[in-house]
Amino acid sequence: MGQSAEYTSREGVLTCTPREIFEFAADMGNMINLLPPDTAKIIESTGESCALSFDPLGSMKIQIIRKTPYSEVVYRAELLDIQNLLLNLEITGGDSEKAKVVIRVNAEMNPFMKMMAEKHIARFLDILILEMEKFRDWKKS
Repeated sequence: MGQSAEYTSREGVLTCTPREIFEFAADMGNMINLLPPDTAKIIESTGESCALSFDPLGSMKIQIIRKTPYSEVVYRAELLDIQNLLLNLEITGGDSEKAKVVIRVNAEMNPFMKMMAEKHIARFLDILILEMEKFRDWKKS
């Protein structure tokens, strides 16, 4: 039986509006642009889902399951033996303001997997927020 776990990133302030990050994040083809180089390879991608290969973890399938315009995109992922793996991108800010984002990861894992994954998930969230803050091509992708 898995234990439920939630991990939350720090708040990131982006160089785009809430609308721009929402439209970017709602297209799975853009996912690879937010990952550091040589982190993952796209195996397959559509507008609503993608499959990425992470060495040495293996492949991860990601699908958008809910979109709330300009405020939230929720993804479901499949990776290893992690059950009910959800990634929630929460977006705040006014129409002409810089967007602020928080990423929450929720998952069910067995105790051993939870212990092994905690620091990697926290590191992933730190890197993802940092990459999002540095990213500039929100409209081009």
